[in-house]
Amino acid sequence: MFEAVNNLIVNAILFVQKSAQGFVENVNYLNFTWLQIAADIFLVTIFIYYLVLILKGTRALNIVWGLMMLGIIYLISKAFSLVAVSWLFEKFLTLVIIAIPIIFQQELRRALEKLGKTKLFMSHIIIKADILISQVVSASADLVDRKRGALIVFERDTSLKEYIDTGVALDSDVSKELIVSIFNDRSPLHDGAIIIKDNKIKAASCILPHSFKAYSKTLGTRHRAALALSESTDAKIIAISEERNSISFIEDGSIEQNVTPQKLELMLEFLKPKEKKHYFKSKKVQK
Repeated sequence: MFEAVNNLIVNAILFVQKSAQGFVENVNYLNFTWLQIAADIFLVTIFIYYLVLILKGTRALNIVWGLMMLGIIYLISKAFSLVAVSWLFEKFLTLVIIAIPIIFQQELRRALEKLGKTKLFMSHIIIKADILISQVVSASADLVDRKRGALIVFERDTSLKEYIDTGVALDSDVSKELIVSIFNDRSPLHDGAIIIKDNKIKAASCILPHSFKAYSKTLGTRHRAALALSESTDAKIIAISEERNSISFIEDGSIEQNVTPQKLELMLEFLKPKEKKHYFKSKKVQK
């Protein structure tokens, strides 16, 4: 037993030594300078960092960690000369490489779209805004599918502290799962609105102001409360109707109804720094 462990350790050391020697030989053969090598490693590190930021908050990140673990096991099997395990993983990794475009289809499409719209090196703040938009849009679509009502308020320049104080303080990261669970009919927080500020859900079950204006009879209590808030502040609100199974976007006393998830994603572009443009022409509510 002791001899077998020693053999494994020796094989691991020889594997590392052989890999390092092969790396140095390749560098010498290609006449690379150490500056080129450092720049190469730096750029790869930046690429991996931004890749993790794009995948953060998605299920794909868990798949990546799983693939990394398989890769580590494969390297260990090669280091210890485990022939059967190495053969099995070589065949399996070949299948994984073919399946990657299918597994990460949505993430690859979203990453390419972002690459086409933004600068190559986006700031960390913009990436966090992209994640926030993705989570909110996904949650909104899920709530429509589940036929649940909801109010999602985004604080802008005007402070909403008086309304935040009426709810239950959370100060939680924004995620699809959290938003959907809050607006579950059995949740004690489902009545009222959630207010998002600085990429955080500051509070849930918040009470919005009541308006005595004569809005269209087709609008429910949620939509009227959202309109009242938008008339007195610069907040932007997503209102989801459980009766009509539709999404509405409210700002500046105006409402856009029957918004698709794709259009909602464009409307939420104001969450990105220096991109405070309106992406739709709102219609004034008939009074």
